[in-house]
Amino acid sequence: IWSPISPGPETASRPAANLASALGVTLQLATPFGFGEERYVFSVGLAAEPDQPEAMARLMREATAALRPLLRRHMDEADSRLFRRLIETSSNGVLISEPPFEEPGPRITFVNAAFERMTGYSLAEIKGRSPRFLYGPGTDPETLRRMRAEIAAGRSTIQEVLRYRKDGTPFWASVRISPVQDSHGTVTHYISSQTDVTAARQARLERDALTRDLQTLVAAMPGVLMRHRLREDGRWIRVFIAPGVEALTGYTVEEALAHGWWVENIDEASKPKLYAALGAANEGSQSRTDFRFRRKDGAWVWLRILMRGHVAADGAKEV
Repeated sequence: IWSPISPGPETASRPAANLASALGVTLQLATPFGFGEERYVFSVGLAAEPDQPEAMARLMREATAALRPLLRRHMDEADSRLFRRLIETSSNGVLISEPPFEEPGPRITFVNAAFERMTGYSLAEIKGRSPRFLYGPGTDPETLRRMRAEIAAGRSTIQEVLRYRKDGTPFWASVRISPVQDSHGTVTHYISSQTDVTAARQARLERDALTRDLQTLVAAMPGVLMRHRLREDGRWIRVFIAPGVEALTGYTVEEALAHGWWVENIDEASKPKLYAALGAANEGSQSRTDFRFRRKDGAWVWLRILMRGHVAADGAKEV
């Protein structure tokens, strides 16, 4: 694009044109070009029209082509600086390694400060080593096999695995490893992010143990524990019944949780006092009622039910 430059009102909003005029530029050659989503203009100011404008235009196009890789490098460096800042400020431990994937394994090229604090190893100590030294005798081989199979297939993987610190103490880490590929599909690096989940895992194991103990206690009770919940439509539904119901009534837990099981097997004469006891329990009182119930084999038995209502954490009434 050839554009004559002369001072005047039309250039008042174009500082570059005013500067060019002040420097004696009377003609400007501009070449627009794009780079990704960005748009640029490469321009040259001349004091007079060149003798060979076509040759000048060709040189401009060649210069523009030479600028593209320089811009790409500049943008890559900016992205790299931003990526490094994000990694360095992350609370997760980040490790970057490079192929080969086969034994002895990838080579560590970078770890962030969170990784150093989490493991006790500095980058200077472990650079060039394989990350596999972080595993030890307590690490589950099957977990490692699953991780390596996913990575070998070019997929990201996330596993909870036992790792070891520099001082030898084990810790549980949630580890996510992702292969990084270039434009040709070749893996150039592996990025690993780890979070120390030792405390969370221990809390989960304790909750699981408590649940198992509670289930054992409920199953050993001489009676059968049940929980009923009042729905928004005013109907009561049975949301839990202990396995002991089968020994008591002949019905399985699945059958006892089915709609209508309770009502269909209670003696008609017993229903009014049971409904009254349920209403009292719903108001927070404890009630005790004896009633006749038909077992799965057809035999009638007398049962005693103790009920007390309460309000669940979500505000729903339960008995």
